[in-house]
Amino acid sequence: MLRRRIFPWTIVALCWWSVDCLVAPFAQAAVRGGPDASVAIIPIHDGSGDRVSTELAQSLVEALPRLTGVRVAVPAHVDAIREYAENLAPEPVLSRSTTARRSGTTQLDQLARQLASAKEQFLRFDTSAADVQATQVRQAFADDAALRSGAGALYAETLLTLALIYQTERRLNQMDAMLTQLADFAPHYVLSAAAYPPSVRERYEKILAQHHERGSASVAVQSSPPAADVLINGVAAGVTPLTLAALPAGAYTVTIQAPHYRAVQKKITVRSGESVRVAETLHWSHARENRSTSGLADEPSAAISTPRAQLAAAVRIAELARVQKIVTVNVNEAANGSSTVAVQVIDSALRAGRRPITMNIAADHHQLHERLAALTRTVATQVAQDFHDVASREFSPQGAVDPSVLTQRAHRMRPWMWAVLGVLAAGGAVGGWALTRGGGASAGGVAGAPVGSVAIQF
Repeated sequence: MLRRRIFPWTIVALCWWSVDCLVAPFAQAAVRGGPDASVAIIPIHDGSGDRVSTELAQSLVEALPRLTGVRVAVPAHVDAIREYAENLAPEPVLSRSTTARRSGTTQLDQLARQLASAKEQFLRFDTSAADVQATQVRQAFADDAALRSGAGALYAETLLTLALIYQTERRLNQMDAMLTQLADFAPHYVLSAAAYPPSVRERYEKILAQHHERGSASVAVQSSPPAADVLINGVAAGVTPLTLAALPAGAYTVTIQAPHYRAVQKKITVRSGESVRVAETLHWSHARENRSTSGLADEPSAAISTPRAQLAAAVRIAELARVQKIVTVNVNEAANGSSTVAVQVIDSALRAGRRPITMNIAADHHQLHERLAALTRTVATQVAQDFHDVASREFSPQGAVDPSVLTQRAHRMRPWMWAVLGVLAAGGAVGGWALTRGGGASAGGVAGAPVGSVAIQF
């Protein structure tokens, strides 16, 4: 009797779940609208092939709406935003000091390249090699306190990269050790729920809670002029006026910086229950450095033109322009008349870029039209893709701003897979219902057998 009461409700639940499997994936795809809603095309002007970069970018502006249906931002609007970002954008978090930039290759450059190499190894599933290289970077930071405070964001990125490597290898104690070091160094760092696995976030939040149990303090940072960037131990915390209500007790280096002003650094020690106030006046820097603060170079001599700086600048422009993706176009011309084209598609939400699409053009422009058409189709395909469905190896580790892209795997269920699963579940539910409703004798069965039961004869 109990079975007769429960089983119909089980059928109802299975049918509901089947409908959900059939309809939900397609409804979600309809809500997303297939491809992303908007994109901005940005030509890179670095003193080589600038005119061609602009012309190729314009051709993409005209072609992408036709091929993908996305809305392409008006180039004049994007140019205005780039000019705004160039004049008002904060210093890049990983920018080198004046002396370091003038000296060329620095230890920080080498560490950034080595961490990028570690990511490359991780994306190829060579976790052992990735562990070795990332550990060497972490050790370099551990041996130099000034390096940690001067490039805190890179140090935090190194710790997170190691944590993800250890999670993959199921070395949970080592992962906890990296997350603990991150909490000690930058307790204001927040792991995005959309970017990091729940297991990593939960462990990090538990470690932060343990830090707060030892006591916390309130830190207020003000500056004149306001709206200056605040870095705690070299990691961005916000803009002034800024109040950190629950900073764990400890010693920190507070940096306040703004475009065209000399940065100010101040060391503070906070104790449990205290309220610390930091107020600084920034002084105008008359010797403006010869570079573009937007990160996307508009002058041949711009110093910050690394993939990392370009990607960070592109993300900032995407946020200001309110577009989902950025496409950067860079053409470099050689003395013999040949050219190299590099086009990169960047997702502002994931703060990550795909591996650049490159093409070499011979001096005689052999099959130029066909090759440019193929390049445009490839770009259109990447623009239309949901980056959550892209395998991590397809991202560019050289330009990754956030190590969370290392967690990307293209193993999600496709809508058609859910549809097949839903049909199978619905068929099973209908079959079960038919079995419970079918009574009497059947061919080869026993007359008078109870409904819903199976009688076996030997």
